[in-house]
Amino acid sequence: MIYENQLLSALNEQKNTRMRFGEILLKNGWISEKELVQGLSEQFNIPLFELSGYEPHEDALLAVPQSMAEKLQILPLELTPDRLLKVATAEPIDVLTKDELHLYTGLDIDMVFATGSDIRFYTSSFYDSLKTKSKHENLTAKNALIGGILLNAGLISEKQIQSVLKEQKHTHMRFGEILLKNGWLSEKELAEGLSSQLGIPVYSLKDFPPEKRALEKVPENIALRLQALPLTIQNNGSLLIAVTEPMDVLAIDELSTITCMQLEVRIALPSELRREIPSIYKDFYNSSHELNYCYQKTLLGQVLLNAGMITEKQLADVLDLQRSNHKRLGDILLENRFLNERELSEGLSRQMKIPTVLLSDFKPQPKLLNLIPQTFSERFQVLPLSEDDYGRIIMGIAEPLNIETQDELSRLMGKDLLFRFARPSSLKKEIPSFYARVRVSQEVK
Repeated sequence: MIYENQLLSALNEQKNTRMRFGEILLKNGWISEKELVQGLSEQFNIPLFELSGYEPHEDALLAVPQSMAEKLQILPLELTPDRLLKVATAEPIDVLTKDELHLYTGLDIDMVFATGSDIRFYTSSFYDSLKTKSKHENLTAKNALIGGILLNAGLISEKQIQSVLKEQKHTHMRFGEILLKNGWLSEKELAEGLSSQLGIPVYSLKDFPPEKRALEKVPENIALRLQALPLTIQNNGSLLIAVTEPMDVLAIDELSTITCMQLEVRIALPSELRREIPSIYKDFYNSSHELNYCYQKTLLGQVLLNAGMITEKQLADVLDLQRSNHKRLGDILLENRFLNERELSEGLSRQMKIPTVLLSDFKPQPKLLNLIPQTFSERFQVLPLSEDDYGRIIMGIAEPLNIETQDELSRLMGKDLLFRFARPSSLKKEIPSFYARVRVSQEVK
């Protein structure tokens, strides 16, 4: 499949670059990825697995976290009754990866071949299917539980519960929102009913104004979206937070992830939170140090600080630099070596559950690239990559937590967007290349 001079050249390059042998062959175009895995599959008598059309097995995906699968560049496929975990990998003779999986899972590991690009491509969709199923099950359980609680309290009927669940399938509104919309309960009745049954106090802003150090933990846009208001950091280190739906497991989990704290909830009236959150944060930003104002602009600093990846002093220094040079927060962190690209991408991916993409896995899409000018793409370090089955555009972006950039892109492109983290150095290199290739193809036509 290769010539002797190519073999010698690759071995010589490997001494200097420490790249994998197969990577050098691919980089120099001497062999295709498919040819490489087919050759290795025959040589080592290890099956070549086709991921396209494969239905992921939930028990296998549950055995290995997505962050670990992405780090090791593997994809769990099947868990057999005799506790053998079948795993797709582009490096089936990688003993260290096999040992790490065995130590983590406690299972025997069976490696099968798949191309690296296929593994990277299907990892997100496989794990997304698991999250979608889990989300559906959580929502169904939560809604049934809320309905049962209110039914036991004598506040609604079985018929009303069924009616709400039916309407939810079409509107995706919250259970409580539908009850209020239909006039079956008042806000006060809903809050007091849940409070009495769950033993969770009802919170009033008049009795307990939020504290500054609690507000610092949750940016305003998140508070508004999740209808949650941080109140105080308690002596045991937990965050006391007011929410409209204390049974919303997904919202509570997201808040816990962002803050890196245990949460204790109170029940608040929806209208009160909607009315008061903007004014509370406005007063907070006006009265606080400029550092806090920057939290309103981006989640990146807050997430990295909460995760212990940077210190408060480092964040303050970066924000001081940002005011003078107007660079992106991530660029300044990298330039000052507070973080490297790998730490930044792995930290964000793990902390915010935002997948990382390799731009080399995508081809330029003229239809998508024509939606935003190259100057805009370079300025905000963002690149449209593909369109999913639901018409949403997958965007590679250097700072996936920059809310202002996301809002501006949504307005500009007029479509639903899914943001994925892409390494800044890769974006700087590939953005001009993507647009240049599109211009060439259009000129040829």
